[in-house]
Amino acid sequence: MARLAVGPSWLTLSPTQQQQVTEAFAHYISATYADRFDSYSGEQLQITGEQPYGTEVMVQTKIVKAKGDSVTLNYRMRENAGSWQISDVYLDGTISQLATQRSEFHSILQHEGVDGLIMALNRKVDLLTRNVAKAS
Repeated sequence: MARLAVGPSWLTLSPTQQQQVTEAFAHYISATYADRFDSYSGEQLQITGEQPYGTEVMVQTKIVKAKGDSVTLNYRMRENAGSWQISDVYLDGTISQLATQRSEFHSILQHEGVDGLIMALNRKVDLLTRNVAKAS
């Protein structure tokens, strides 16, 4: 997902920079989901179906909140070397996490370069991990 989120600029990065971005992105995704799940309070994840999406599969889910409201959250999955990996997440079935990140990352890369992107991801990780620590 890091490569896809960076977009065409990925090819201009050195292997070392690609590795640094991948590591920062992995920490960012982990911190993001830790922050989201830290506020868990009785929601249920329900798988509602799946459908082919080119060579990938769209897994359709919804998160049902304790009061009965639900949020659609779909995962685009691709097979890579025998294991399935998430290639994108769609909030409300239409808002692509990957497209949102690509837009944000493109702006940072244009204005601050790859080092600025790595620093921005690390800052977000710091903020998210502080939020999880405060809530614990």
